[in-house]
Amino acid sequence: MLQSHGPRDRIRIWRHNDMKTRERILYVSQDLFNRSGASSISTVDIATEMEISPGNLYYHFRNKEEIITELFVRFEEDIGQALTATQMSITHLIDTWLHLKLLFELIWNNRFIYRDTHHIISSNRTLRRKFKRLLQKKSQTILFILEAFIEKEVLVITDQEKGPLVENILVNTCHTINHHALLHDPEQGQHADKEAAIAFAIQQTTMLITPYLADAVKGAFHEAMQGLITEDRSY
Repeated sequence: MLQSHGPRDRIRIWRHNDMKTRERILYVSQDLFNRSGASSISTVDIATEMEISPGNLYYHFRNKEEIITELFVRFEEDIGQALTATQMSITHLIDTWLHLKLLFELIWNNRFIYRDTHHIISSNRTLRRKFKRLLQKKSQTILFILEAFIEKEVLVITDQEKGPLVENILVNTCHTINHHALLHDPEQGQHADKEAAIAFAIQQTTMLITPYLADAVKGAFHEAMQGLITEDRSY
């Protein structure tokens, strides 16, 4: 999994002799896409940032679309593993906080995908199919969690409410990170606060389910969530 770092970290990491050129290209591309948007970055920009020739870049990737495809494939794999782990290990409603944190960490590291979705998939049928599959997997996981806690009588949701709630949570998990960047940074996330964006996304997502909490668990859930948020901010 590729991750975003500060400017000094980026220079130190991608110039490291142990990082192969192909991985360096992916690392720098991901960072540039996240900061400025995939539609605004060219292969020449990537090569310039890396201080290599465009020809060297083209030896590994024929065009920008191949770079984006490789980054998306890795993102899809990471998200898929995270969603599978959620279905296998979540037992208490408060566990959703930890799983959402992991999910939003992955989305933050690849936030250009949801920021530039139309640009990325409009001319790439393979990515369009993969993106649709990813959304379906996320929807299935959300539904699985809701039904599990309905069965435990932690949530009270009717069959008519279930579908719209799944869609609302899905949209929220896809776009809240970039929404936060737009609200708080004029350069659309170039210097956005990662921890603040993730905390905001978790809070907005959990707020969608709080109206459906059973009366018996509302107080304990809100208290536990506040404790986790406070503890997380202390690090």
